[in-house]
Amino acid sequence: MMISALLLTLTLAQAEAPAITYDPKVTKVAMLPILNTSGEKWKELRQRQEKSAADWLRDSFKKRGFVVLEDGEVSKAITSLGIDFTDEENITRANVLEVGKASQADVVQLTVITDTRQDGSGFGQTGYGVSTVKSWLIDVKTGRPIFSARSNTARSARASHRTSDRQVWAIPLALSDTFKEFFKGYPEITGK
Repeated sequence: MMISALLLTLTLAQAEAPAITYDPKVTKVAMLPILNTSGEKWKELRQRQEKSAADWLRDSFKKRGFVVLEDGEVSKAITSLGIDFTDEENITRANVLEVGKASQADVVQLTVITDTRQDGSGFGQTGYGVSTVKSWLIDVKTGRPIFSARSNTARSARASHRTSDRQVWAIPLALSDTFKEFFKGYPEITGK
């Protein structure tokens, strides 16, 4: 019995790969364009939601000293591979990884806004903006996901007369939950 318990422990230890750590100042991050599959019909609101996500992600990586590749470099890689991420069938870990390789990044990330809505709004009610995001973060060298298709939902009740603003503000909250574990090992750089 003791030998089988020891073998099980050894097997589990081998199955768990050690966490990858990065030196942010030499780690290149490829951020794929934010995709919005939420079904939001108002174009201006979709664009604000996408910008909110992209700004939060870019700022979060940069504040920790990571080298974020220019959008043009990543777009060039996507175009050269002929991947159309607006086709949901192309949103795969393998395709995200291929873009990371083609852009010569160390880490590649993709975020999809899968849902945005207003909850609790109506006569005499405050109302919340609710947003759900799904994200991939992949180590390019090993091909291993740091996390894959991780989904989080958040709601925002920040003061605004427009509940649509609250939907936009909920996106960074959902992303913060998604990336919390990863960013825990990389404190923000102060004094810059």
